[in-house]
Amino acid sequence: MTTKTQLTPGTKFKIHNGNTFISDRIFEMHDGFISQGGLFGKQMNIEKMGSRKMTLYTFNMIGIISTATIKYEDIEIITE
Repeated sequence: MTTKTQLTPGTKFKIHNGNTFISDRIFEMHDGFISQGGLFGKQMNIEKMGSRKMTLYTFNMIGIISTATIKYEDIEIITE
């Protein structure tokens, strides 16, 4: 089973890619977005889930968009 097929709503995962903002923090998959720290924590919308990576985006308080691309090989699924 690939990482992409495991990323269903409710899945918790970590990202190991060296980016200090998102590296080694626990995220949770929701329907159309991911969040850190529960439903009211930091959130990023899913723009696209391709065959090898997913592209995320978010806006800051003044409307500037930020994007991130995460490769599935950098994701570790957390099983409880």
